[in-house]
Amino acid sequence: MKKIEKYIIILYYKYTKIKNLQCFKNKHLKFCQNLKLLGRIIISNEGINGTLSGKVDNINKYIKIMQENEIFKDIDFKITKYKKNVFNKLSIKIKKEIVNLKLDKDIDMLKIKSNYLNPKEFHENLKNNDNIIIDVRNHYEYQLGHFKNAINPKIKNFRELPLWVENNKNLLKNK
Repeated sequence: MKKIEKYIIILYYKYTKIKNLQCFKNKHLKFCQNLKLLGRIIISNEGINGTLSGKVDNINKYIKIMQENEIFKDIDFKITKYKKNVFNKLSIKIKKEIVNLKLDKDIDMLKIKSNYLNPKEFHENLKNNDNIIIDVRNHYEYQLGHFKNAINPKIKNFRELPLWVENNKNLLKNK
């Protein structure tokens, strides 16, 4: 007999301008509480980053309502089904960055644009020697599998990446 998964875990982030952070936080907290969602959400002037867990119907409502909001309509939710709720509380915090890099200088992440590549385009770009892949996953994930010639910066935490980049400028020059 196949077990029916009753819960969903979602991971998502979106760089977008959020105005009136305290008001947004308060409304979002009530929204999540009404849906009985648990997890953590970080909001800042540069966007939102969240990991939530809840019953299937409630998570689906959350996703639907979020995507009805113009600034969140194209969020790519990563979805995993699970047998139970994996969090024991809900935390929504206002922070300086939605991805904690602790950069010395302010960088407007909303002005940094990159080109989306579908899988075929990505693999075509791998053939170009001017491109490099820096695999910033943890050691265990890297050992499980990585792209040929991917650089492993051997960082334990993503916030260590800026220092690694600073120390490896020559490797990254003209890339």
